[in-house]
Amino acid sequence: MKVILDKPRNDCLSKVWSLKVPGTTKVFGWRVLIDRLSSKINLEKRGVRLPCNLCPLCNKHVEFIQHIMLPC
Repeated sequence: MKVILDKPRNDCLSKVWSLKVPGTTKVFGWRVLIDRLSSKINLEKRGVRLPCNLCPLCNKHVEFIQHIMLPC
């Protein structure tokens, strides 16, 4: 598993699950931390063929979790 944040994985994941937010929000945060959202890069890793792997918002950078969640 690849973790985006610099903190140890277990510490970050336990903080996500202890938040007082709806369960779907917790699951989304957990999927971000373990790099399991369906970004274009992750889809390509799973064998899905795409015509373009650029971010649809900026059309400049490859779409991966860190780009979606932080700079774009």
